[in-house]
Amino acid sequence: MKYAILFIGLLLAGTASSQHVRFGVKGGGDVSLFNASGPQNITAKPGFGGYAGGIVEIGKFDGSRPKLQFELVASQRGIKNNYKVGDDIISKRSISLFQLSFPVLFRYFIRPSFSLNAGGAFNYNVYAQGKTTSVKNNATVVNKYMDKDQLQRVQGNLLLGINYYYMLGFFLDVRYNFFGTPLLKDIGTLNYKDNLHTIQVGVGYKFQHQMKGKGRK
Repeated sequence: MKYAILFIGLLLAGTASSQHVRFGVKGGGDVSLFNASGPQNITAKPGFGGYAGGIVEIGKFDGSRPKLQFELVASQRGIKNNYKVGDDIISKRSISLFQLSFPVLFRYFIRPSFSLNAGGAFNYNVYAQGKTTSVKNNATVVNKYMDKDQLQRVQGNLLLGINYYYMLGFFLDVRYNFFGTPLLKDIGTLNYKDNLHTIQVGVGYKFQHQMKGKGRK
């Protein structure tokens, strides 16, 4: 974890030299779909959460179309599944996941107020707790996946998104994240697999800081 933060800091320092840099903050909500497979029929249900973080945007100059963006984001995700036998739901699972993410993305501005974004992220899963409730007798089992070493601590994901600046400094951020590696491991269920998809919608504000020269704003 500390080596990842150090690497990102060194990368930022090298990239930002003699460039136009803007700092910002962002936050919003997300919807998670957690696809899992096993001997039972497991269906994904929408889970809701939120996120907040900081941004560093780097371009050759203020009005350049291509830019790089580095982020540090904390997310609290809600994940839900139903376990079914045939068409009957036998139990329901909910997972609370706290995650730190380090996205790096390439941004291309089609217009000064609108950009397309693509990239990837390194994610560190800090905490995850699951609750599985039986539909028949309402009995609940709590699983602290960290205690059983069942939580995949490090995950990578790909991301696609858009940004729209609706007034000076303020922007709307919409993003899709696909996690290609599983969240849980060593579950004990034969042929268990999972992957996480999230859609984030939020707002943010970017300040401006000049490393060299003068900007337009």
